[in-house]
Amino acid sequence: MTHDLFVGFSDDAIAILEAHPEIRLVFTDIEMPGSIDGLKLAQYVSDRWPPIKLIVASGKVPRDKALMDRLPPNTAVLDDTGPTEFPVGEYGGLKVKAPALEAAKKWNPRDDMSLKNACKAPSIIYAMQGPFPMEVFQGTEFIIFKLEYFDLIRIVFMDGRPHPPADFPHSKLGFSTGKLRIDFAQLVTDIGTQTGNKPTYLTLRYIF
Repeated sequence: MTHDLFVGFSDDAIAILEAHPEIRLVFTDIEMPGSIDGLKLAQYVSDRWPPIKLIVASGKVPRDKALMDRLPPNTAVLDDTGPTEFPVGEYGGLKVKAPALEAAKKWNPRDDMSLKNACKAPSIIYAMQGPFPMEVFQGTEFIIFKLEYFDLIRIVFMDGRPHPPADFPHSKLGFSTGKLRIDFAQLVTDIGTQTGNKPTYLTLRYIF
């Protein structure tokens, strides 16, 4: 029987390894938190439990040779792009206007990985862009999307109500309205959310 054990700190990883001698594979990030980082954890595991295979993820791209030389032999290294998803200056095909370009130049993606920001729920526009698992609950006047990502709940109102006025309190999940088009088996939704001082609207289509 095989099973996975997950921990968030290197100290807990060592405790798990001591309690489970059957473990044969360890996956860690080089920047794992704890009294030792993932690099030292890999070295420790290699010295104490030589049969264990190691996979280390590194957000340093291109790879830092001096860092790689410190890893135990036969360690598999995966390149992790970190918080950024596109190279600098690439916007996924979007036609970015000048104000957005200026904001992008000031944005430091590493700030999103800080303790202050790492646990903040993202905007619904960001949350809906990826293939995150979700549950859909359909009613007659609204549809609820329950996302596994950050446990977000999005309500799409189907009763024809308009978006609230611009001075209405905004949230990261925004205010969603939708219309179910049975003939095309698709749900067309509009999201209104706040970006800076201006509302942002996004149209999404779901094919059933």
